[in-house]
Amino acid sequence: IHLDEHPEAHHLAEEVSAEVARLGAVPLTPHLLGRHFHGIGSDQMWLDGTMALMLRAADAVLLLPTWKASSGARGERQEAQWAGLPVFTMRAHGAWASRELN
Repeated sequence: IHLDEHPEAHHLAEEVSAEVARLGAVPLTPHLLGRHFHGIGSDQMWLDGTMALMLRAADAVLLLPTWKASSGARGERQEAQWAGLPVFTMRAHGAWASRELN
């Protein structure tokens, strides 16, 4: 799950991450991982770590509806496509994703 730079996206990312967990998968949400560390490590450290985990362990990538506004999400999408991971994009809040065809 990839979070964009819009503040309202934090809540959506939490909701979507919870739904992914309810479905039995482990969500890997970059900005949610380090948000309680209050300045410990740079944003880039957290994003790089998340990217390494994604490329090593993810089965697929799910992007929020406004992913295009986030340079991090765009980069993660590109890396996922390079690695051959399926990429899904939510159509709207509350609407589940459709798969992108490479």
